[in-house]
Amino acid sequence: MSTMKFIETRTVKKASQAAILAGCVVAGTGGISIAHASGVGYGLPGVHYVASAADNYVGEQLSAITSSLRTTNAELARALGVSRQALYNWRAGQRPGSATIDRLERLSSAAKVISASGIIPKHALARVNSDGQNFWQAVAQGADAVDLANKIVDNHNARESQRKLVAARLAAKRSRGTLPTFDVDHLE
Repeated sequence: MSTMKFIETRTVKKASQAAILAGCVVAGTGGISIAHASGVGYGLPGVHYVASAADNYVGEQLSAITSSLRTTNAELARALGVSRQALYNWRAGQRPGSATIDRLERLSSAAKVISASGIIPKHALARVNSDGQNFWQAVAQGADAVDLANKIVDNHNARESQRKLVAARLAAKRSRGTLPTFDVDHLE
């Protein structure tokens, strides 16, 4: 949330409140010549915009999601049902609607689940699930990103356990000499 510091002593919680206050003072006093343009609209001398840490929280989330899930803006935009330009606007400081913010929070949580597992996300998220969709397609259809991420991790762990079991069985057969060897040149 943006804050405005009013004449160094009064803090206004939203930039819109400060703009309305400045507009009332300017219009009501006929002092339009003393108003100046700022990054948040028109203001008065002595009204200073103070950026808070939460000003570009959405942009930081987008960057975290794209870097940890190794995705493109186009793929992320499709999953959210928005344009790539909307993503660029959000990175620049515009705020999306509350439903989109909720979806971004879920994607951010999913990114943490995937990153903590050590899975290479690009391949895991592209893998088609039992519904015939990959991660991004399922998210675009409204599936919960965190549930999907947990399923991906569970499936990955199950496949990894199976690989280790097969490798151990093959090693045991090799040590007993019961594993047949194939002449690769003969197969050509």
